[in-house]
Amino acid sequence: MKRKKTIFVIESLLGLLMLVTACHKEDISTLYSRQYQLSAEITGINAEILRINNEIVELKNLYTILANKPTVTGFDYRIVENNGQKDTIGVDITLDTYKFFIPYGRDGKNGTDGRSPVVGISDDGYWIINGVKTQDKALGDKGDKGDKGDPGKDGINGDTPLISAAKDPDNPADENYYWTIKYPKENNYTFILDGGQKIKATGPKGDKGETLSVDPIIESVVKADDGTSITINLHDGTSYNIPLLGINFKLKPGNLALKDHNGVDSIIVFLREGHTISVPYTSSNNVERIEAMLPAGWSATADISPTDSTKRIIHITSPRLMDLDRAQFEGGATFIAFDQKGASLTQYIKLKLNKYIYMSFFYNELNAVELNRPNSPFNELKWTENHHLLIEFYELTNRQFELKGRFPAGINTNEPLTPSLSDYPSFIFNKADKDVDKQFKINAFLFRPDSVNLSNISGNDSPDGRVIFANQYTASDNEIYMKPVPYDTYIVQYSYSLNNGSNNELIRIRRAATKYKVHLFKASEFLGIDKDDFDYKKVTILLTQQSQLLSAVYKAYNRVPYVAQSNTMTYDPVTDQLECVFCTLGAANSSIGLNFYYDKEGKKRWEPSSLASVLLRPDWEANMYVNHSGEPFPGAGSSYDNYVGYTNNGEGNTRYGGGRVYTPENSSQQFVPRTLPDLK
Repeated sequence: MKRKKTIFVIESLLGLLMLVTACHKEDISTLYSRQYQLSAEITGINAEILRINNEIVELKNLYTILANKPTVTGFDYRIVENNGQKDTIGVDITLDTYKFFIPYGRDGKNGTDGRSPVVGISDDGYWIINGVKTQDKALGDKGDKGDKGDPGKDGINGDTPLISAAKDPDNPADENYYWTIKYPKENNYTFILDGGQKIKATGPKGDKGETLSVDPIIESVVKADDGTSITINLHDGTSYNIPLLGINFKLKPGNLALKDHNGVDSIIVFLREGHTISVPYTSSNNVERIEAMLPAGWSATADISPTDSTKRIIHITSPRLMDLDRAQFEGGATFIAFDQKGASLTQYIKLKLNKYIYMSFFYNELNAVELNRPNSPFNELKWTENHHLLIEFYELTNRQFELKGRFPAGINTNEPLTPSLSDYPSFIFNKADKDVDKQFKINAFLFRPDSVNLSNISGNDSPDGRVIFANQYTASDNEIYMKPVPYDTYIVQYSYSLNNGSNNELIRIRRAATKYKVHLFKASEFLGIDKDDFDYKKVTILLTQQSQLLSAVYKAYNRVPYVAQSNTMTYDPVTDQLECVFCTLGAANSSIGLNFYYDKEGKKRWEPSSLASVLLRPDWEANMYVNHSGEPFPGAGSSYDNYVGYTNNGEGNTRYGGGRVYTPENSSQQFVPRTLPDLK
């Protein structure tokens, strides 16, 4: 009996255990199902929160734009084709620079049973939540009016509310989420109420609960019959009339511009200074004027035609050479087209001027005349079609200048010298970015090759070793006799560093010739020839102690004589006065002298007195008055025999003194040669 009772108890316990186990399985399944449902609801709620907050920001942005009274700069219908049928689905609108799309038929998203709260903005700019106007502004206040024209203070930014969802903390047993709202200046969120009740939050596909929505921003857009404006009607009944910008303007540079990686016209490159490129543009017929904001040194003019589209062109000119020192070589250009009412549209493109080395030359015999633009009247640089110009470039490398190139122009070259040598532009050379900040020297020589040539001092390959030399006669005695050189013979050595822009090098060039003027009075008597038999074409004048070679830094080499023949002379038979003008490369020392020959026979020698001996440098002028007495210059105060006057053209000062005349037999220096050889 006892055993049966025990078995019964065990059976009862087993039955109870099976019952408990069955109940436990059912509860776990329910919990898992509930957890899955909550997870799906939370995911949907989060997506809805993101959408709602984005629409709130869009709503605020639109109100801000409309409050600033914008202009419609773009209005285009969006048309799609479906099954061969075209359908207008909305309109793309640009308010100033803010672009957005308005679909047709955009409806408000109603809450369940019409109880859904909505978010909007009141006429005076306050947020409306579920039909109740809050104390929080969507738009900032206007700045306070400043005193006496001072700017008003910045307005306070409007606050954008943040929508979220949360459980009810007062009812822990409630598993539902309810819509909440929080403003930036508040620390805690509050539940959104509808009729005093919290609004249950669900995702966009939830079967239960109410869906929070943002009041639709725009209900419709209507374009005026005359096409001058559009009206934006908001869902709350507010309307905004916005002028429609009736102006079109677009640059069409085509192949004139380089494209960026998106294929958009990006930059126009100008190869030379002062170069004009004509850029076409398209526009509406009501464009009245076009203004330009350009980089420094650039200029532009616009051709405007209300009827002929082929005459709509903007002419853009790169900086002139004379303006390069203040010019911007690369920068953005903005062109603004205006209609009669002041509406405007802009176009932007970059401009770039390639970088070069520009070289121009300036000469004025007076050093006191400051360096001026080459085309100024103070530039006295002169040349002929028979002149030759050579520019040599030397680069400083390892503390030595090495020749980098020679560039000839003029006679015997493919680049003839034209009258533009002294004007802008003159000579233009390419430059490499790798050479920026490098030091260079140039030698420049402007001369006539029929009288002057170039050479090097033996063993000296530096810029200072380059020299010019006069051509010499072919003499029957095989001695050296130099021909006179043209007065317009010029040399210069110049240093510069390459900058990061264009080098505009204006160079003061120097005259290489010294001018001698011989005034021989009573010429036939002086030379011992009967006046009736005197023939000035048989007269020859030899000038001693002159330079054979002259470097670019004015260093003279070798003492040689120069011989002036009758082609350098004029003669007045009435006064029996002979004038002779010729040039050399300057004196080698101060012991100069004139040997006078008639029919190749030495007759007389003139020398300056010791007090009048001067080393005549290039660009000096000497006047010798032979067989004559007088004052060398006005105000000299004394009369001199066979006097001489010297003028330093560069400094503008003078020096003078007397001279002496000798026969070949009693000359203080050896009269060489006593008989002049045949010279060709």
